[in-house]
Amino acid sequence: MKNLFNIKRLDDRAFLIIQLVAIALWGFQLLSSDAYYVNYALVIMIAVVCVYKNKEVGELHIRGKYSKYEVVIINLFSILFTCMVSFSNYKLWSFTVLPEEYQYRFKWCYHYCMIIMLFVGGYFAFKNIFIAFLRNINKITWSKCETSDKYKMTFVVSFVLLVVTRLVVLFCSQYPGILTPDSINQMRQLLNGSYSNHHPFYHTMVIKMFVMLGMHFFNDINAAVATYSVFQIIFTSICFAFATSTVARMKAPRWIVIAYIMFFCLCHIILYTL
Repeated sequence: MKNLFNIKRLDDRAFLIIQLVAIALWGFQLLSSDAYYVNYALVIMIAVVCVYKNKEVGELHIRGKYSKYEVVIINLFSILFTCMVSFSNYKLWSFTVLPEEYQYRFKWCYHYCMIIMLFVGGYFAFKNIFIAFLRNINKITWSKCETSDKYKMTFVVSFVLLVVTRLVVLFCSQYPGILTPDSINQMRQLLNGSYSNHHPFYHTMVIKMFVMLGMHFFNDINAAVATYSVFQIIFTSICFAFATSTVARMKAPRWIVIAYIMFFCLCHIILYTL
């Protein structure tokens, strides 16, 4: 019996190392992605923490720990998210540059190795994240939240503060908005009338609707871009004000509610970037 226990511990350690190595290789491959790496770096850090947390509670292997339905959901979402990352970075494995003497001999092997590492590493990363998420969400006990004028006032105050601070920053220092290479590409699409799905098509259409509205009223491209920026400020302020009022309804300490408002008020750049 003791030998069996030692074998199980060895298997757990080996499986832990395999998952960590696969996640590390996945992250190393994504260094060559043409997307912003910080998003992948954040996922990788969360995944590594979740791997260790899952090991501590004995949930590296989910078989027998959860119902069949939960196991299917975890695997389904892990595969789905892995496919989204892998196919959005298809250039990593479809366009390869190898020394000429190895092009024909090892190119096919390189393709398959890259694909396997991308899918296996991504699967382990997302699987551990979803296991930890499911374990912690099951600890939450849901109850009906009371609705009172106090929480409505929290929403209104948060919304007004968010809108005012962002509008001040927008018109005083960032007019007509912060344009990134992606947003410049979308602006070029809607001005030329030649669209692609490299960026979400319907998002480009939303930008176009407000830019055209601004052009109609102001007949100025900067004012047109600012029109969309103002819409985005209002929309995101509603979302974050609702999040703040939800935290208040959850009976969070007042300092946490204030910290939420201050964070959203000071975090300007993400809220009116076109």
